[in-house]
Parts: sequence; C-alpha cells; structure tokens
Amino acid sequence: MPASASRPCGADVLLECLIRHGVDLVFAYPGGATLPIHQALTRVKDRLRTILPRHEQGGGFAASAYARATGKVGVCFATSGPGATNLVTCLADAQRHAVPMLAITGQVHRAVLGTDAFQEIPIVSMCRAITKHHYLVTRIEDLTRTIREALCVATTGRPGPVILDVPKNIQAQLLTPDFNEPLSLKAYDPTPCAAPRQSPPRCSPDPVLRRLWQLTRQRGRLDHTILTTGHGPAARAVAGSWQFPTPNHWVHSDSLGAQGYALPAALGVQAGCPAKTVIAVDTPTSFLSNVHELACAFVEKLPVKMLLLHPGHEEPTTDFPALARGFRVAARRVEHAVDLDSGLVDLLDSAAAFLLEIALPCHDHEFRLAVERTALKV
Repeated sequence: MPASASRPCGADVLLECLIRHGVDLVFAYPGGATLPIHQALTRVKDRLRTILPRHEQGGGFAASAYARATGKVGVCFATSGPGATNLVTCLADAQRHAVPMLAITGQVHRAVLGTDAFQEIPIVSMCRAITKHHYLVTRIEDLTRTIREALCVATTGRPGPVILDVPKNIQAQLLTPDFNEPLSLKAYDPTPCAAPRQSPPRCSPDPVLRRLWQLTRQRGRLDHTILTTGHGPAARAVAGSWQFPTPNHWVHSDSLGAQGYALPAALGVQAGCPAKTVIAVDTPTSFLSNVHELACAFVEKLPVKMLLLHPGHEEPTTDFPALARGFRVAARRVEHAVDLDSGLVDLLDSAAAFLLEIALPCHDHEFRLAVERTALKV
C-alpha cells in the first residue's frame, strides 16, 4: 500500500528511522515478505544507498564487515523463511565479534503467524542465543519505537547484532509516527565494552602475501589497505606475512571461522571505505561458497581485489579466471614464480574488481626460493 502525503506506511517509517539514525547504506536482498520495504527503498534512493547482494548470507557478511570497518551500524534485509535463515551464520559471527548490526527480516502476515504458512519461520526464536536482542513487531503502534530501540541496543554498551522481524502487513499499514517518543533502555548496560579479539595465530611467512606486503609498502599504501579473510589457510598466511598498522586493517572471521566470508566482507568494507584498497584473501573451497558475490562487485562497481591461494599440491579443479570473467570481473592466473610480481601489480593497479589466482603450492620450498630471488632483483 503506498504511503499518503500525511501518513506514511510502516516500510517508509522503518527507513526514515534508519536515515535519522545516520544510516546511509543498506544491503538488501528482496523477497515476497519484504516487497513493501523494497518499494519504499526506491522512494529514498537519494538518501539511502541500496546494495543488492546475490545471497542473503553475502548481504549479512557485507553488513557486518561494513560495520567493523566504519564503526557505523551495518544494516541488511532479508525476506521471511529461507531468506531469514540464511542470515543465521552472519548473526552468529557478528555476535562473536561484537559487531553493531541490524538484520531486518520480513515475516508472513500477522493473521497467519504460527500456522506454518508459506515461508514462515520463527526466526526470532531461532536467533535468541546468537543475537544481542530480538524483536517481532505485531502492532503498528510499536513500530517506530521498536526500530529506534533496536538501533540503540545494537550500537551501545557492548555492540552486537539485533534482529527485527516485521510482518508484511505491518510494513504496508499506514501510521502517524512519533520519532521523538522516549525510549526505556535500562535493561541494557550502557558502559562501553571492547569486542573480544582472538590472538593472531603464529604462522610461517607466506611468500605470496609477504611479496604483496612489500609491494604495498613500496607504494606507501599500507595505511590505506584493508585485508579480509575467513579462517584456515588464508588467515594463517596473512597472520604470518602482513604487518598491519592497526587491527582494523584486517577484517576476518577469526572467532567463528565462517567459510565464504572474505569476498562479501570485502564488498562491505569497500562500500564503507571507497578510498581504501580492499583485498580479499581466500582459498578455493571457501571462495566458492559465496562466489556469486562477484556479480555484486561488478554491478555495484566495488573495485575489490581477490587473491586466491592454493595451500596444497593438488591440481586446480576449477578455472577460476574463467569463472570470474563469467561474472564480468577481470582475472588472471599465475603459474610460475617469475610471473608473480607482474600478477600482483595487475591486482593492485586494477581500477575495477579483479581476481588473481596463484596456481602454485605456496609452501613449496623451491617456490619460496624463486620468489625471494625475484624480490631481490627489484
């Protein structure tokens, strides 16, 4: 139902609350239960940028990484049922890292709640243990206050993810909002509390990452470069090879260890920090989990760099450059140590999204020596 001049609908009020809180970017994947919200997004596109991920998990990871890189609240939208459940891993990761994040999910009409209606899932009940707080809006009169409260809870005290479940009829219903209604948040500790950080693992230097770090330092870009990783071999390679100016220059799923984190996280960081060089470091198995977000990088013009490492001796089973080009993203494969520097330079110089696959066993002794010899000649 469209909003009238004097009485907006619930979806319009929801977005106005976000804008008044300082939100200027959201990651939103559409569905039937969020159509009023997505229609409302077109009415505020001059004040609120909408990035369309290719999967709800990609949007959730991007929103979380955006928050970690900028200090702002990360906001993502998903529809009911499977759309909402696709955010569960993202919420768990944000909870472990104390990330201020607001996940807004559509829900079936209030009249059919609890009847196992099409795409109905009790997402609030599912997420009680992995969110800082959770809301199911069942009365239009509570909508404005609930949104404002959810934003405050997510960003004060020890930050954390909040899920807000809004039935479709509430999104479409008209109301007269009160944006100044007093809030009562005494139940939440307002004392700032730092997010727990895992100690970086002690790892041997990786020749590719170490060489990339050297080239980045030579260009004077260390302060302007942010790396993203999931967990496992890619994170260990970064930990043993890269010297970060501050911890915020490395955004990774160190506590939960989520697979498929690096690429969507890089998109979130790049969206929040457009002047930074953002490099997603990953391995084939993890990268394939959210490879479809290459389409988001292309369409949204987010110039993230993707460095794909092969930790073992096995032959690559996927032609990753061809796969990237299928998403209209430029790519290159390095198969010999002598070509490493030129490949890394192509990666750093790319003005658009770019994938560089290192099809070499990075722990191989001969490869390490070859890279070291190449670096000495520069």
